[in-house]
Amino acid sequence: MKFINIFCVLILLFFNCCKLPTVGYFITQPFIKAYETKFDNNMTIVFDETISDTLIIKSPGIKKMTILSFRHSIEDALKNTFKNSCIEVMISNSFNKKGFSLVFVKLKPDWNKKSSKTIVSGGAGNVRSSTIYELETKISYEAILYLDGRKLSVLDGIVFSEKSSFKPRETPDVFKDGIKKMCEDVYKKTVILK
Repeated sequence: MKFINIFCVLILLFFNCCKLPTVGYFITQPFIKAYETKFDNNMTIVFDETISDTLIIKSPGIKKMTILSFRHSIEDALKNTFKNSCIEVMISNSFNKKGFSLVFVKLKPDWNKKSSKTIVSGGAGNVRSSTIYELETKISYEAILYLDGRKLSVLDGIVFSEKSSFKPRETPDVFKDGIKKMCEDVYKKTVILK
């Protein structure tokens, strides 16, 4: 009986230490139909060098998630967001003095604990409890919008995914939904300043 209890504790520890599924390159289609506007300009998208292509999302009390090809995924998501509004959407290392330039200086994904459940297991004096969280993606961003080399405004925000989940295997979709919502938010703020 003692060995069974030790085995159960080891299994719980193993599952609590495991990472969330890794997210690789992905494509997302932000929904901007109600806001869609023609810019009649090119759009150059720039990422500060501090925004990494591979990152680990770490939050207290939540398992780590590794994101691969982060910049590439965001670049393509933003291209999909602006492709019908601009003449051409380009990715560059520096802002362009012709047309619009959107320079991201901060882009930080994280988890937000939306709610929690406590699970109690065991019996006969060996009661254990563990807490699981319903997670949603939280993305903080800051970008500078330029038009023909002139600074128009700073766009910033904290955006939450529409999706959320208690299930670790669903966290990649929750993360992708957060990126989609961030792109939609950036687009809406850009349209206002156009």
